[in-house]
Amino acid sequence: MKLKLCLLAISGLLSSQALLAQVQLGVKAGVNFATLKFDNPTLNATQQARSDFQGGFLIDVPITPSFSLQPALLISTKGTQINTFAIDSSRTPIATPITNSIKLLYVELPLLALFRFEVSSSLRLYGGLGPYLGVGLGGRISSTFVPVGDREVVFGSGSVGSNSFRRFDYGISGAAGLEWHRLMVGVTYGYGLADLGSALAKSYHRPIGVSVGFWLSRRSS
Repeated sequence: MKLKLCLLAISGLLSSQALLAQVQLGVKAGVNFATLKFDNPTLNATQQARSDFQGGFLIDVPITPSFSLQPALLISTKGTQINTFAIDSSRTPIATPITNSIKLLYVELPLLALFRFEVSSSLRLYGGLGPYLGVGLGGRISSTFVPVGDREVVFGSGSVGSNSFRRFDYGISGAAGLEWHRLMVGVTYGYGLADLGSALAKSYHRPIGVSVGFWLSRRSS
């Protein structure tokens, strides 16, 4: 009995070491198409996704041959573009279009629980879900409305009247894509749970990302 337990322990240890030997480091880069979800949207405003850079490093830690944990360290640009207009009865035309752009730059730490499905020896599909935490590094607000102008983002309490955004963002991140040999192509979606604050109505990040990546090491078969 003791011999059997010993052999099982050795087998489990060797299996764990084999999986850990397959830990991979990867890099990826792409584009975020960023918008915000407003609790009380303004009736005379429309929103347009703004596109900007996202990318960084990721580590894949296999737990089983088809399931892994995938933490990452990313630079992610979020925000939105809001199109509205100002009414001035003294001018013709009365309505003047206004474009407002909000750009917020974060360092982001997502942790995905990822499942893979083998299509062939060289092609795999994947899908995953998990939490993320973002820390604001900076950003800009620009507007064609002269009183607003162009200015740096200020991080602070985020309360109304403070003219600041809350620095910390958190939420749920989802990912799906395919891996072909060491190449990966994927789509991500961020469901922000942190209210950005500032003078905006309650608002939350909703970026969709498209990226291409590369594993720096080859996974053993």
